[in-house]
Amino acid sequence: MAKLFVEEVLGNPISVGSVSNLEKEMTHATQPVMEEIEMMAQNASHGNADETGFGMKNGQRGWLWVLVTEPAVLFRLFLGMGQEWASRLLGCFLGILTTDRWCGYNHYPPERRQLCWAHLIRDFKSMCANGPAGEAIGKALMKAAQLMFQMWHRFKIWKMNQEKRGMKISMTVLESQIHTIRARIQALLEEGAKRGVPKCGTILKMEPLLWTFTQIDGIEPTNNSAERAVRPAVLWKKRSFGVESERGARYVESMLSIWATSQRNGVSPIVFLRELIHSHRTNAPVPSIFSASVK
Repeated sequence: MAKLFVEEVLGNPISVGSVSNLEKEMTHATQPVMEEIEMMAQNASHGNADETGFGMKNGQRGWLWVLVTEPAVLFRLFLGMGQEWASRLLGCFLGILTTDRWCGYNHYPPERRQLCWAHLIRDFKSMCANGPAGEAIGKALMKAAQLMFQMWHRFKIWKMNQEKRGMKISMTVLESQIHTIRARIQALLEEGAKRGVPKCGTILKMEPLLWTFTQIDGIEPTNNSAERAVRPAVLWKKRSFGVESERGARYVESMLSIWATSQRNGVSPIVFLRELIHSHRTNAPVPSIFSASVK
């Protein structure tokens, strides 16, 4: 695909071997930038994590992981999807972590986790297919979740307007506003667990992780930012059918990380990569992806 693009669109003849060599050079050039991205992401105050399948050499199933933070977006391509690999992605990360309910993140301290409400709503919908009891509990939970989101959106707008006027708003305001709906959801989950509705008991055990966003400013109740970051990678995977080497894996994760982090910081990815390869070939200082000089 790259060979065809260069020859047909850019009008420059190139061999497949040359494409591979250029990818190798770019991967080597990006290593200092990847270290900077990793440091910024793993030292952020909060982040969203997600993972998706990604084909690797010899037909092995790899997993592409992402950690989305305010300053940086870090992608890593590993062979596994267990806790060991989640730990390798997070490294020294100590912030608030928003994820789905997948058990691979269960090693992370629960007081620093937020579960994704978009995934929870999908769980509530699936409950409706489990007989009369499941339908009743599922519909009631979806209605309660909808009300919760309405309250949260209203609070965000009100808080923003008040802070524009110089007032400091405590998150205890939101926590108190949502107290009744939280009690309602907990009661529904307890009732569902007693009546054998699937997933109610599991979610109930993690109930405190549903409400971190009401206690800590800046935390979203969904994992949407991580899911949005993964979508371009999924399209890449479909077009390329995965990677065939360890070097290919490093190329994928570095290109995805740099592209997403550049956009997050208002930096042109194309301009940045051009300056990066120029500095690599001339032994000049490596440009910072967080610098305004390449915007």
